[in-house]
Amino acid sequence: MQSINFEFIRPHRPALADLGRYAEALLYIDPGSALIRMRAMAEALTKIIHKEECLPFLPNATFYDLVKHPAFAASVDRSLIHRINFLRVNGNDAAHGAQGDIRSASQGLEIAHQLVSYMGMRYHGLSREAIAPFQDVPDPTAQLNELKQSVAHYRSALESKAEEVDQLLDQLDQERARAAAEKTSESHQAQSRQQSHRVVDALQWNEAQTRRMMIDALLAQAGWSVNDKTQVTLEHPVEYQATGSGTGYADYVLWGGNGKPLAVVEAKRTSEEGLQKGREQARMYADGLERMTGQRPVIFYSNGYETFIWDDQLYNSYRPVYGFYSRDSLKYLLYQRHYRQPDLEQHNPDVNIAGRPYQIEAVKAVASRFQQQRRKALLVQATGTGKTRVAIAISELLTRSGWAKRILFLCDRKELRRQADDAFKTYLPSEPRCVIGERNQIDTEARIYVATYPGMMNRFHQLDVGFFDLIIADESHRSIYNKYRDLFEYFDALQIGLTATPVKFVARNTYDLFECEDQDPTFNFSLEDAVNNDPPYLAPFRVKDLTTEFLRDGIHYTELSDEQKRQLEEDLGEEKAEITSIAGKDIGKKIFSVETDRIILENLMQNGIKDATGSLVGKTIIFAQSQKHAEHLEKLFSKLYPQYGARVCKVIHNKIPRAEALIDEFKQADNDFRIAISVDMLDTGIDVPEVVNLVFAKPVRSLVKFWQMIGRGTRLCENLFGPGEHKSEFLIFDHYSNFTYFDEEYQEADEQQGKSLLQHLFETRLRLAQAALRQNHREAFDLATALIRQDLNDLPEKSIAVRRELRTVHELQQTDTIERMDADTQHRLAEVIAP
Repeated sequence: MQSINFEFIRPHRPALADLGRYAEALLYIDPGSALIRMRAMAEALTKIIHKEECLPFLPNATFYDLVKHPAFAASVDRSLIHRINFLRVNGNDAAHGAQGDIRSASQGLEIAHQLVSYMGMRYHGLSREAIAPFQDVPDPTAQLNELKQSVAHYRSALESKAEEVDQLLDQLDQERARAAAEKTSESHQAQSRQQSHRVVDALQWNEAQTRRMMIDALLAQAGWSVNDKTQVTLEHPVEYQATGSGTGYADYVLWGGNGKPLAVVEAKRTSEEGLQKGREQARMYADGLERMTGQRPVIFYSNGYETFIWDDQLYNSYRPVYGFYSRDSLKYLLYQRHYRQPDLEQHNPDVNIAGRPYQIEAVKAVASRFQQQRRKALLVQATGTGKTRVAIAISELLTRSGWAKRILFLCDRKELRRQADDAFKTYLPSEPRCVIGERNQIDTEARIYVATYPGMMNRFHQLDVGFFDLIIADESHRSIYNKYRDLFEYFDALQIGLTATPVKFVARNTYDLFECEDQDPTFNFSLEDAVNNDPPYLAPFRVKDLTTEFLRDGIHYTELSDEQKRQLEEDLGEEKAEITSIAGKDIGKKIFSVETDRIILENLMQNGIKDATGSLVGKTIIFAQSQKHAEHLEKLFSKLYPQYGARVCKVIHNKIPRAEALIDEFKQADNDFRIAISVDMLDTGIDVPEVVNLVFAKPVRSLVKFWQMIGRGTRLCENLFGPGEHKSEFLIFDHYSNFTYFDEEYQEADEQQGKSLLQHLFETRLRLAQAALRQNHREAFDLATALIRQDLNDLPEKSIAVRRELRTVHELQQTDTIERMDADTQHRLAEVIAP
């Protein structure tokens, strides 16, 4: 079966011809699927252009990346890019659940024909005359209706006609089910952008027709039916205009259900001058419509490629938008004109949500910025200072003051989404909520929406550009913007960025995204501010730099000592060890050194901050390099400390089915789950105030992540070590010189920090025995040595730490060495047994 419009390209690009054929076949039976095929055509064509023009090409680049690449924009005509974007955007909508309509799909087919015509002339030497003009695809349902009528009128021919109908239906079913594959060819010699212009000129694309077509498509995308005059009127007469007759004709007027205008849309040429004229023309039409109806419409003006909104009753400036508002969104915009309270800064936040002085100051700073007609704000707050509470307090204030009805909170992981949803439920219980991602369709009746960035990226085209009034982006930084910038650009909403990254390390483009000067956010409350406040809001940290020679310099077998070679051979096997050369940063990824990981675990157990009893380390997070590294650490811990094992130490990563349940278990304050070995899941956003030890068992090269990891320990915790004994600091064990890498100053940990209660008790008994020996106090000496012997007998011999010194333990247990208490015995008890 041949296509109607794409056979001319088949000898050169059969894959494109097939995609065109499938799109035509699906047009009337499934326009959404037809748009998806056309999007595939546009993406394949874009890849071909990249190859033909020898442009930089990243293997994992998305369609969006290819179209937005500066080299691509510099190599092809602008109108070509806009046509590609038309198919990309409409195809995305269909792929993400939009039904698609025949009108948009028909327009898409014509644009696809234009793009393929461009390719034929540009790269395959076809002449304009060799390419047939675009033909409308006939509606097969019309043919079907004719056949049915024939059956009704000519019963004598029933069987033959029925067979013909069945064949047609079978053919359509086959076309609907068939999938298309994208193919690209080898690149040819690169050519100049001027040639691209010449091809476009030769194709004689009608700008006015294209503009109208693209504006119609954008309106349809926002839910407007251009053919329904109760919704949209074209060339609408407007009185009170500076014309000879006093009447002008607005290109589009969008109507509310009450017969009053919601918006006026003016279409103008693509030049800058044309857009300026369009703005003024639309303003005059808005003036006229206001006098005619008593309601001033919102102003839009567009050239089909660029669209601007100007609600001149609320804002003095116009701004770009990536589509049109839906009818409901426009109604709310007009509602705000009457009920939005202009003096936002004068309203106080709810102190039950965010009542600390700096939190109130943060809310006020955002309110002041929005009141000044700024639409974006950036808050920098150290982890643990209540960014989410501030965000909820801002949401409550804007809702109460008529500034926002629908609010979107974005975060980067499902666990953080769950935490945010719980927080909104706690502080704004009466507001309907929707967790985006739990089902494919978005509930449009909610008020608070919580989503991960990836989850929202897959669904945002279900909504119009004006759907949200406020977007709050948690952990806003460069990588988030680079991956998910469509979200920030698509929705025409007030936007707030939240980040815990210190001001001096926030990337410049993050400040740009939220329209702030470099290193001058809307509000800043740093870790130092929180720690130094009286009383403090956060706990300070001390650091033990425990980077070993292996972890610093790597493992190179030929450079090792005999003892080090022996250890490596035990870990890897002799043959593998002899050819080993691994950088320090890759230890834990490529191999697991038992000796290195043993040191990491023993340093924690010996020197970490203990719980209230002093017998076991407090809540601890170990940041491992990989899933396998985490599992290796867990197994080694059980081997070193069998008396604790998996009851105390567990791995948490996203491939464990019960990962979220494990996180909840770790958050419980009164259980034995003390050590969580994390692979990314606990690096950010998890709030466990009881955490007193962090172990950096991996190199960190992202400054943003580095500070997020530090933030896991900063929260205060009252009565953690007993009544009146609060958490006052936490320890960081840095085994990979991360603080040195980032050139961060830190306070070193006290070397005496972290002795367990049992060690303190044993050392006290030893000092008692030594004092009694010096004073010749026999009764006290016998009591002390008996207690010391009991401690020796209670040592768990299965523990690796005990087994390493088992000879010494047995010698002290089985002889009267303790009772002699000579200098050598005292040394062995203090330096070997006590730890």
